[in-house]
Amino acid sequence: MVSITNADLEIYVTENSVTTVIWKDNARVLAFGDVVRITDRDGIRYEFLYTDVIAPTSPAYSSAEELADEINTYLITIPGGGGGGTITDVTATAPLTSSGGATPDISTLMTSGKLIGRHSSGSGVFQEITLGTNLSLSGDTLNATGGGGGGLLSGNATQVSAGVYTASITGVTAYSAGDAYLIKFGTANDGASTININSLGAKNIFKNTNVPIASGDIKANQEIMIVYDGTNFQAIGLIYSQLLAYVHNAEGAVINKGQVVYAHEATGNKMSVKLARADSDATSAKTIGLVYDSSIGIGGEGYIIIQGVIEGINTAAFTAGDTLYLSGTTFGGVTATKPHAPTHLVYVGIVELANAGNGQIYVRCQNGYELDEIHDVDLISIAPVNNQLLTYEQSTDLWKNKSLGTILGGNTSQYVRGDGTLQTNAGSFGTTVDGYIGVIQPGVVGYVVMPYAGTITGWSIAANVSGSIRFDIWKANNALPTVANTIVASAKPALTSVQYLSSTTLTGWITTFIAGDVFAFFVETATTIKNATISIRVTKS
Repeated sequence: MVSITNADLEIYVTENSVTTVIWKDNARVLAFGDVVRITDRDGIRYEFLYTDVIAPTSPAYSSAEELADEINTYLITIPGGGGGGTITDVTATAPLTSSGGATPDISTLMTSGKLIGRHSSGSGVFQEITLGTNLSLSGDTLNATGGGGGGLLSGNATQVSAGVYTASITGVTAYSAGDAYLIKFGTANDGASTININSLGAKNIFKNTNVPIASGDIKANQEIMIVYDGTNFQAIGLIYSQLLAYVHNAEGAVINKGQVVYAHEATGNKMSVKLARADSDATSAKTIGLVYDSSIGIGGEGYIIIQGVIEGINTAAFTAGDTLYLSGTTFGGVTATKPHAPTHLVYVGIVELANAGNGQIYVRCQNGYELDEIHDVDLISIAPVNNQLLTYEQSTDLWKNKSLGTILGGNTSQYVRGDGTLQTNAGSFGTTVDGYIGVIQPGVVGYVVMPYAGTITGWSIAANVSGSIRFDIWKANNALPTVANTIVASAKPALTSVQYLSSTTLTGWITTFIAGDVFAFFVETATTIKNATISIRVTKS
């Protein structure tokens, strides 16, 4: 009896009721392809290629020679006993059995047109393999064919009308999920498109799983791989003319195709969006695009278009070529009227086609800026207040908000002239009295009506000759003053034996005045002097 096992490998023979182990290895586990060597008592060596078989348990063999004859039925013999040799040919005269599969696994009776291969679950087991769909065996060549799935076949597509392509591909008789074709498109696509291969039926050409291709996605003479998903063809290798984003709807309502949205926050690993409106910075500053899907439900996900053409929307209210801006009154709306402050200016896009149901807009949102968002304007360091001006500061290379006084470096007694220079806010008024050929006589010698308010700061008197003269000054509002309206008290302006005198001593004077006040100059006394001028210096309020 002979036995070959993996767990405890031993080969033995029984002669004259005496069993002798002729080869044994308790430690080593054989693997597929190992060589088993047996040497009989006469010193003849036998080698067998191990194929994970268990030889029959009967009958018993009286010698290693008989064992070799029997085991040759199940093992491949390496010829050249004693020295080994090289396998040059194997002929199966009976089925090869295996513990890993049913008998026969490999047979001289194999069905034509099949392959043999190793069993997927058994160690060292070969069996017949049935050819799958779109595979055929011709002689010693395995062929892959199209039609109903499988291989990557190629063909040319012609656009017979806007967005309608047809193609002819040899061997394609049906559409099956997983079919892939390399198609050369003769012309650029005009909008959402379909393709009909061998008149099997027009199927949509999509990108990003469920997004129809847009005008210009396919270029003239471009080769595109299309894969049938069971319903539509998915285009692979497009040079996209659109920039899309997959987002979450954070609005408390459904947002529809063509509505304008702004970047809100993030939900999970997706940006969330809300409907944009240009009446506030919060809802307009981060305007990002238009809803591309037919709609995105509350809490749902969908596509928006950031740049490129959106089709199939209502643009009947506009004219092709109109510039569109974010509406300041309608959430998600657009307007062709350019907004102005306080409405925020957000450019949305250009109308390419005006149509009630199949309009087109080229989208490229561009947000307007607040003054404090411009990189060289600093309205943050010092918060703006009323009546400040925006001025350039060379030392920092920035535009900043400053008061006019800070800009000019002036004070409250100065004003700005028409040429932009500072002028001290000083003034004067007065009168000249002439005695003609004689000395000046006492009495009222002149009136002055003030067009502005101010404060008297001093006086001056100049005469034609050295002499003496004294003035009293009266004031009344919108009326001719009298002596009862004097403003100088006892410190009256006067010359005494001099030709000129100036003073800022105004003890007891009423120095303030308002617009509309009337001043009168009264000469109390005069000697020698025939002509004199009195001037009252003031600071304008």
